[in-house]
Amino acid sequence: TEKNVLTEIELSVRLSKYLKLDVPFLSAAMGSVTGNELCIELGKIGGIGILPSKYPSEVQSKIISDIKNKYGANIKVGSAISTYPGWDKRVIANIEAGVDLLVIDTSDAYNTFTKEVIEKYKSKDYKVPLCVGNVITYDGAMYLMEAGADIIKIGMSSGSICTTQREKATGRAPMTALLKVAKARDDYFKKTGRYIPLIVDGGISSAADMIIALT
Repeated sequence: TEKNVLTEIELSVRLSKYLKLDVPFLSAAMGSVTGNELCIELGKIGGIGILPSKYPSEVQSKIISDIKNKYGANIKVGSAISTYPGWDKRVIANIEAGVDLLVIDTSDAYNTFTKEVIEKYKSKDYKVPLCVGNVITYDGAMYLMEAGADIIKIGMSSGSICTTQREKATGRAPMTALLKVAKARDDYFKKTGRYIPLIVDGGISSAADMIIALT
């Protein structure tokens, strides 16, 4: 009998010691994209939804606790935080609710504000992994990794409604950004022995884009 090639394809990805996804799909931390329903449906297939930081922290934590109470650890849920005052209280509320991934979600993470949040978060020795983004350069990625980021999120101006290019004259094609950041990740791994997973954000508009990304 012929082998079913599809059953031999491995799509799972480990983002940290404590977090493994069955499929490498994360939703955007946007109010128009991710809420309770998408978190559940994406979680059912093995991905993870990221609740926007524009939601009040009590809304984020309620969605998480409601999902966890109904589905248990089978559904993984993430939440975005910002670098504005109050981020630390949001972190605590999300962790107490059972969040699986926290994401510092900024249009450009290569700055001292982001670094300070990373360092303060890591000093608490939380078990929940911290994804940080977005960056598109070697230096930006290295800066965040050296600050303690567990995962780096890549992308700027590739999303259909992203305004960073227009507002800051900063942007880069997703593949070029990935290559630059991957080089920083590899150099950082050689230097420290700590491997940092990468997530490419934005630019997916069709199934063909997903296939290209997976290759």
